[in-house]
Amino acid sequence: MVTYQDLRKISPGTLVKYYSRTGRHLKGQFTVLEMNNVRIRISPETGEPRPIPKKKFEEVASQWGDYERGKIPRAVLAKNNRNTCYIFGLIHYLSLNF
Repeated sequence: MVTYQDLRKISPGTLVKYYSRTGRHLKGQFTVLEMNNVRIRISPETGEPRPIPKKKFEEVASQWGDYERGKIPRAVLAKNNRNTCYIFGLIHYLSLNF
């Protein structure tokens, strides 16, 4: 399982593509700006930089396996978390690169 601390492997300035479990990358990408013990901050292609709280990342990461196996739909994970598109991309990036 990917942990919040694994995000430290991603260098600031890294471009991360959006991800969908269907195996295709969604159009677009975002930039990792910084990370600390309470949040990671990203910058989407459009809009303002935004923080992703550690707690919200961990909620999605803990269910990543079930999401990937199709047991949990994206809508369920996104119901209480407006950052799933970024979190999915970050976890997928880590799985491909580390």
